[in-house]
Amino acid sequence: MRILWAGPYFSEYAFTVKRTANIAATVWSHGFVQGLTANGVEVEVVTLCPEQAWPKGRILWQNADYRLFDHDVPIAAIPYLNVFGLREHWQSFFFARKIREILRRGQFDAFVCYDVVHPYHVAAMKVAKQLGVKTCPIILGSGYDVLAEGFCKMSSQTRYADGVAFLSKWCADRFPANGRRLLQMEGGVASWHGHEPKPIGEKFVVTYAGGIAVHKGRGLIELIRCCKRHDIRFVICGKWDVLALNAALGDDPRVELRGMVSNAELQEIYSNTDVFVNCRDTSCGNNLADFPSKILAYLAYGRPIVSNWIDSLPDEYRDLLCVSDDDSGASMAKKLDEVLEWTLERRQACYDSLHKAYEKSKSWRCQARRFVDFVREL
Repeated sequence: MRILWAGPYFSEYAFTVKRTANIAATVWSHGFVQGLTANGVEVEVVTLCPEQAWPKGRILWQNADYRLFDHDVPIAAIPYLNVFGLREHWQSFFFARKIREILRRGQFDAFVCYDVVHPYHVAAMKVAKQLGVKTCPIILGSGYDVLAEGFCKMSSQTRYADGVAFLSKWCADRFPANGRRLLQMEGGVASWHGHEPKPIGEKFVVTYAGGIAVHKGRGLIELIRCCKRHDIRFVICGKWDVLALNAALGDDPRVELRGMVSNAELQEIYSNTDVFVNCRDTSCGNNLADFPSKILAYLAYGRPIVSNWIDSLPDEYRDLLCVSDDDSGASMAKKLDEVLEWTLERRQACYDSLHKAYEKSKSWRCQARRFVDFVREL
């Protein structure tokens, strides 16, 4: 099988020089492509580099810096005129032209894209459809407030699709298929990083990695405020306003703000973690349309994950996560306290459960295989 993939494919170097390079999206895209190739699929990538509109960004994005992208698979970067009000038209025009060129010269079984919030992905699907190539977007969902908007925009943007894959179970259960085949899939992890639980050191290490914004991570601040234990070190990695976060936490000595870190540093932090924390605002429609990919990254280390529940998750995660009674910081602090009191035997049981889940279905190889089977049936 041959798949043409349209999605972010930045290198780690790009994150150091491009504010517009989306780390989470790139990690997901890399994992998915690697999962496809592990299943014997030939993949080519079409992408572009988002810029702040001119004059903050360059006026013509043309000759790509080779270092901005990974080149483990064939990749084409699209040029465009970066002028506000015009760039969406130019991106769509050049993206569609490149898709037409690639599909005409090669025998591709499917065109697959990362979300459809960008007009150029919709334009590309139209071209693929005209050329008789199967089309299937994967809806990761963060660009959709499904509570406020419903599915009207999403349905319109997938009008050229033969199938639609969702990461959100909530969306997959409710989206009007209108004759299209639907798949509910997840992200994945490349490999298992866990090691057997060991006795806790002087302090528990509790880790949160990700942004702190209106729709995610806000509960973490309330959790820390409600947690009165002193035998904890909270390690926080990601993008946020450092001054505002320090002010919100009152310079809590238990908190270690690490900011943006490299993949190697993040793996070291995860390896030394005793408990992970995930918190999402369940009243936000963007979260209902999204799957918190950090959960799978945490799962691969075999440590308990304290989380509130969100309906975008498949039901099996109720047995994999340590779910709080509600979304409040007090409830999550209570659940964290319960987990910190676990015996070594109880932590071993958690490790075994997460390892079993990984082996069964949480690797990228397994998730990509499900997607390949789905495309074959379109």
